Amino acid sequence: MLLRSAASAITLAVALLAVPTGAVATERANEACAVTGGFLTWGFKESFRSYISGTIAKGSWEPVDGASYATPVFSWPATGGSIDPVTGEGSVSFGGGVRFTGHNGLLDTTIAQPTLVMGSTGGHLLLDVSGLSMDDALAGATDQVHSATQVDFVTLDLAAVAPTTTGTGMSAAEVPTAITADGYAQFGNYETGTAFDPISFDLTLECADPEPSPAASAEPSQTPVAAELVDEASTPAWGWGIGAAVAVAAAAATVIIAAVRRRARGGRS
Repeated sequence: MLLRSAASAITLAVALLAVPTGAVATERANEACAVTGGFLTWGFKESFRSYISGTIAKGSWEPVDGASYATPVFSWPATGGSIDPVTGEGSVSFGGGVRFTGHNGLLDTTIAQPTLVMGSTGGHLLLDVSGLSMDDALAGATDQVHSATQVDFVTLDLAAVAPTTTGTGMSAAEVPTAITADGYAQFGNYETGTAFDPISFDLTLECADPEPSPAASAEPSQTPVAAELVDEASTPAWGWGIGAAVAVAAAAATVIIAAVRRRARGGRS
């Protein structure tokens, strides 16, 4: 019976070595998922559209390069990106643009290539923006087109409308937006903080299947416990408790075996 107790103690200690660490599980959970499809819809700003199509500007807008329009919103298809399904953080790029024209060509502005960025402090929509400033347009300097790429154009209030994440997608409807200082500097028609139209998006995510932990999938070791000991300098912190358990079990086994031998010698005397 004493021998069986010693063997059980050693078996328990060795089994502890096969327990996967929490760090591996956390790393798997925080892996980002690729964005493989979806779209973003946004009306830009309703009052600006009304001005463009009204009797003063007498203009229009034209979706280009894959963007589309269905009253009252524009739609841009997702072209790539990644999202962390646990934190909801990441970035998504969209293709296409919209060209606004009016005043017999004096007003000519294009917004394109939206990038949705979601972080711990909220969301932002970046845009490529090109067009004439109002001063240049009024002065007739139609060749003075100003262009900027990936301008931090509007903020998204993700605290007001939090995205919903599933195993295969992320979506949000009618997220409030407001123009930033950078957006105002490039667009120039509305003061910083002015509300723009709400943004909606529906994304398809593809997440890699978690790989099994090497420790969990490995075959039980056939090597004696003593051979598994490693140099202290290379032993991870979580291994000290396991090493101690193995040492205690081995010491207990030595004492028990010695007692058995003494008993056996006493029986022969």
